[in-house]
Amino acid sequence: MNILLNKLLNFKLIESGGGHNMAAGFVVKKENLIKLKEFIDKEFRMSKKKDTFYYDFKKLLPKDDSSIFKDLKKLEPFGHDNQQPLFLFENLKSIKTKIINNRHINCILKNRENRSFQSIAFDAVNTSIGDYLVNYKKKFSLIGTIDQYFWDGKKKNQIIIKDLLI
Repeated sequence: MNILLNKLLNFKLIESGGGHNMAAGFVVKKENLIKLKEFIDKEFRMSKKKDTFYYDFKKLLPKDDSSIFKDLKKLEPFGHDNQQPLFLFENLKSIKTKIINNRHINCILKNRENRSFQSIAFDAVNTSIGDYLVNYKKKFSLIGTIDQYFWDGKKKNQIIIKDLLI
């Protein structure tokens, strides 16, 4: 993060800044916001490796009574030094989508075994992930985490979508 902040300072896109590898802060003038966004977008595109996807396990869509949920609970708490495992799920279709709060995309995924599973892509509206989930009905694979939560007094299971492989 400090490398990026130093570049921003050198190009005079920010007034000041600092931080560590996992957090940073800076001060920017309002008139530099568009240039700052363009610069950060360009840096991100240049740093992102194409066709490189990282995951811990390959998994079929779990059944509601799958032991995976109990197994994942044993690994908690998740955080900086204990990342949630990432799973690769292949040959999926998004069969029903719903936009939540103009930000998130909730969808039901179905695999070729006809098993369906609830999923969510946070902050995915107006992104390539969101556009694909909403507009295309072709098969894809995804990388995500498995989550279990309580809503209205009921236990719910979902996949949190991190990336799509098309």
